[in-house]
Amino acid sequence: MTASPAKVPAEAPSEVPSPYGAKPWLARLSPAQRAPVTPPPSVLHAFRAAVGRAPERTALAYFDGRLRYAEADALSDSLAGHLAERGISRGDRVAVMLQNTPHFVLAVLAAWKAGAVVVPLNPMYKSGEAAHILRDSGAAALVCDARAWSAYLREAARGSGVRTVLTASDLDFQTRDDVRVLAPGRPEQAADAADLAAVARRGRPAPPDPCLTAADTALISYTSGTSGAPKGAMNPHGALTHNAVRQVTGHPLPEGAGYFALAPLFHITGMVCELAACFTNAGTLVLAHRFDAGVVLDAFLEHRPAYTVGPATAFMALAAHPEATADHFASFQVVSSGGAPLQDVYKGQGRGVLRGGNGRVGRRGHGGIHSARVEEERGESTQRLQGSPARGHRCANRPRTPPIGPGTSERPGRGLLDERAPFRAAKRLTAAAVGALRRRFGPGLSRTSPSLVHRRSRWPCAALPGR
Repeated sequence: MTASPAKVPAEAPSEVPSPYGAKPWLARLSPAQRAPVTPPPSVLHAFRAAVGRAPERTALAYFDGRLRYAEADALSDSLAGHLAERGISRGDRVAVMLQNTPHFVLAVLAAWKAGAVVVPLNPMYKSGEAAHILRDSGAAALVCDARAWSAYLREAARGSGVRTVLTASDLDFQTRDDVRVLAPGRPEQAADAADLAAVARRGRPAPPDPCLTAADTALISYTSGTSGAPKGAMNPHGALTHNAVRQVTGHPLPEGAGYFALAPLFHITGMVCELAACFTNAGTLVLAHRFDAGVVLDAFLEHRPAYTVGPATAFMALAAHPEATADHFASFQVVSSGGAPLQDVYKGQGRGVLRGGNGRVGRRGHGGIHSARVEEERGESTQRLQGSPARGHRCANRPRTPPIGPGTSERPGRGLLDERAPFRAAKRLTAAAVGALRRRFGPGLSRTSPSLVHRRSRWPCAALPGR
């Protein structure tokens, strides 16, 4: 009997060493960025600490209106008392569907003071989208625009658990009435809703302190629903404050600095990098309702903010504005962006405009903020990453992707736009993308509609003008 030859054990496949094993990004971090942090349990704690440190400092600036920290605290106390009187308590959901106005900030603070969970909604949502989120989240209260409530949100809220409604007029807390973004004339107050500004000024006491912890849910943020029904993501208070504190330590702005809310506050970027970071630093949050390039540039000159964050499309629109100058950006110490490469902003007029800033220009990657110092070397702008390892390096080295296009908040443009095609080749939008966008924006859109190409579902009004 012939013995079978002995089997030679197969060699284990050699592992490819990870390019991130040496953690080269650590060399880019300052000692403050490397140091451990001890964030407060919630943004409400950070806000109250700011009230204690600087009660007379401006907390919110809205056109020509100003609210000091002490005033914002008292107004949100009264709103929280109103919510508590109507049965809103710890763990209940409060939906907030507003543009970047003081009402949004006051409503969020009031919900947290009542112990509730905030459900931020895109104010550009249509009736069906809003109805789904109100039902799915189990919202017990809704804070929204007065015109939207009368026009379609009343009907959208039917069948949901909403039992308390506060409505807002964009004309409150200011007197300038800029018609570029604010509709003229005050809307009629609905009988089945309370006016937010009036309730806030009644001076109700706040309910007992809910004693929020870092583990308690602060937000339920919904996905855009591009590939299906929007789904809620539960964000604990500790996640918000940890990222807010990292924002402050990573971007060492002086306490009391101005934060311009370019990103919408309903989006997690605006919520963390603008609202939460601003209150953590006892700063001034500058609001201008919704994006209009001219309005934003005017606000830059008036309020002289030190920080802002927004999508690349917004900076492209600002740089392309005929009245934009380097002086508009002269006050900025840090500017962050994300969702698309910024190369186009550094070309032509934009390059000279953004050089007016005196600090850093950053880029926000998916899942975090990646700051980048922009330097002029050999006549070219270069980005040096200061942030996340793997994601940051991918952002720096990946092939150029389309600068704008519809998509989700997590993956802007992916799944909808064929990234192998030039951006302006609208015909390369997939059939699935056209169907999804028609459901969102109406059946009249076609593959070549300018609005189909230039509108972003999660950054309303942050698109370039049609070309």
